[in-house]
Amino acid sequence: MAAVLTIDEEVFKSAARVTSAFLLLLAGCLVWQGVTRTSHMVAAVKRKERYERSKDASLLPIDRTVGNLLEWMPVFFGFFWTSMILTGGATVTAGWVYVAFRALYPFVAVNKGVTTAGAKPLILIATVPAYGALFALASPVICAVFF
Repeated sequence: MAAVLTIDEEVFKSAARVTSAFLLLLAGCLVWQGVTRTSHMVAAVKRKERYERSKDASLLPIDRTVGNLLEWMPVFFGFFWTSMILTGGATVTAGWVYVAFRALYPFVAVNKGVTTAGAKPLILIATVPAYGALFALASPVICAVFF
């Protein structure tokens, strides 16, 4: 007979809040990316120039922000929700830390954290704590599943 797993309503609501905050951040960044790209394209048309998105270095910070959010989203949600269930909500703070530092990423990226020459050490202000939060989310899952 299979075991029935229940989750406390407050734990679920806490996880839903973190998830919603992340998804709002992602949606905001996608809108920012689209509006910026479109405004650059319109400006190029007004100048009677061909717009080449791949050569528009000013889009690099938002492109890297969206790319980073999307790259790590499955890892974040997988470990976040699994850890919330396994720990009874004890990892909700790590989820908020992850979202907060992902929200900081675009501000750091725009302020020379990401350039055409690559990522600069400044971007570590946003990435290292986020990866630490992922580790805090992954640890209880890995321990529960494999040990």
